[in-house]
Amino acid sequence: MIDALDKQRLAMGERNPNGILSEPLVRAIRLLASRAEMSYYAIAKAVCVPPRTVEMVVKRETWKHLQ
Repeated sequence: MIDALDKQRLAMGERNPNGILSEPLVRAIRLLASRAEMSYYAIAKAVCVPPRTVEMVVKRETWKHLQ
């Protein structure tokens, strides 16, 4: 797995065929959450994803590779 990660052979982020988010959207979600402008639920409703998805993005459980 480490070798595959080093050689970028894993389908992470937008390269994942099952992914529903894009990098700009992930950055926007994290920005809104960091400013405490909106709740996870409100952000999720705005971008049409489940609140748990927003929570996982903000807590970096998913999209860890994106700074």
